[in-house]
Amino acid sequence: MPLTVDRAAILGRYRNTCIISAGVIGASWTALFLAHGLNVVVNDPQPDIEATVRTMLTKSAPTLRALGLPHDALDKNLRFEPDLERAVAGADLIQENGPERPEWKQQLWARIEPAVPKHALLLSSSSARPASEQAALMKDASRLLVGHLQSAASDTVGRGRAGRTNRPGGHRRRGRLL
Repeated sequence: MPLTVDRAAILGRYRNTCIISAGVIGASWTALFLAHGLNVVVNDPQPDIEATVRTMLTKSAPTLRALGLPHDALDKNLRFEPDLERAVAGADLIQENGPERPEWKQQLWARIEPAVPKHALLLSSSSARPASEQAALMKDASRLLVGHLQSAASDTVGRGRAGRTNRPGGHRRRGRLL
């Protein structure tokens, strides 16, 4: 029996998103979330981050169009917030895309955890650090998952692949986020 998914209900549950670090991967998540009509707050210390993200949105338009997703005026639901706690306040989903340094990620999640609602989904786009390592300083480590694009971000903008979860024994489970 085929699995039916109520996409509108899922997208409604995660309406407010926050992207932490918006390099190529973070900007790709930003484009994907905006194409699905979600509100996106970008938090990144780079001084030129707005220009970088807006350029990536323009570059992602052909891929989004080819996938049948909206690709015009995506930035109407986009804002930038340099203060981490203000950026994540009220977010239903946080997607982190920062450096692969364990201490950095641990300190980041320890700051984010008390600032977000209990229902918020916490995702890291790490390809090298399991959620269990990143969550070492969190009170509730079960809130954190690894949500990673399956291949190069420039090739997968808009595909919606996510949910790569590190499991005991090194097995990985993959699924669709959106």
